[in-house]
Amino acid sequence: LTDCPTYDADNVKAVPYVDVAAVHNEEKGTIALFIVNRHLDEEVTFSIELQQFNPLSVLAHQVIDARNVTLTNTDSEPDRVTPATGETLSVSQQQLQLTLAPLSYHFILLKE
Repeated sequence: LTDCPTYDADNVKAVPYVDVAAVHNEEKGTIALFIVNRHLDEEVTFSIELQQFNPLSVLAHQVIDARNVTLTNTDSEPDRVTPATGETLSVSQQQLQLTLAPLSYHFILLKE
């Protein structure tokens, strides 16, 4: 469940600008977060509490920032859209906080 601003689409009302999915791998002790900010021009401060987990460390934070939504990879330019290392992430005990740029997608891998 996310608590964030929403927008109305053609067939759907109150679509959240931020969406998040999480996968917990108990064997490896990792949590993978997939977060998207759909807002066209506003940053969103995102935080999540992972209370049932031990203190967490960040193994990876990858970001795709789509300021130009028509930009694509092609055969002649295969690296026009590539993930970059994220820099705006803070983890304190079981709380993670970061700033999501407009039209950005984040992959975060945490370790217990």
